[in-house]
Amino acid sequence: MRLLAVLALCIAASAQAASLGIQRCRGGDGATIYTDTACAALGARAEPIRGELLERLARENARAAGEGGLAGSGLLARAGEAEQLAALSHMTRSPAAGCARTPRQLTLNLQGALMLGDVNRVAESYHWTGLDHRQGQRVLARLQRLAGKPLLHADYVDARIGPFAATDAGILQLTLGDGNVPTVVDFDVRRHSGCYFVEF
Repeated sequence: MRLLAVLALCIAASAQAASLGIQRCRGGDGATIYTDTACAALGARAEPIRGELLERLARENARAAGEGGLAGSGLLARAGEAEQLAALSHMTRSPAAGCARTPRQLTLNLQGALMLGDVNRVAESYHWTGLDHRQGQRVLARLQRLAGKPLLHADYVDARIGPFAATDAGILQLTLGDGNVPTVVDFDVRRHSGCYFVEF
């Protein structure tokens, strides 16, 4: 009954909340949580949203995108190729322009790289510091698997709250998939030498 009440609230959420992205999480006690923040910020584990709710959110995002470009920081799945290429021209930065100086730019860089399916562009946004060769190879293989899937949505969540306000804590959550069950990936966002990077 509690799950139905939460689900009803999510469905009735405003268009703005839908455009920001609703996440389904599993709390440590096993409870299902629906939120517009990253699951890790709540001490929970991300789970894909299934069925009608995901379809409704996607339709709402598509409607919002048609009214004014990309809604929030999220990209919409299955947009036409022309729209994707137009979006990429505004999102991706030249490697000569340097690293991502803001979390927003980091999100856009990853969105563009994943839409292109280019693991090298994805790797530009990864925080490689401190990894040995074997660790680096494992990370690169994992990034390659991500680059091979269509991006459904991406959101950066600033996790600087309470005692963590002075840190550069943040989470970049990607929803990827090409079938009925999307994959949710949470990256930690790190600031290093004035640039923002992701890491697993």
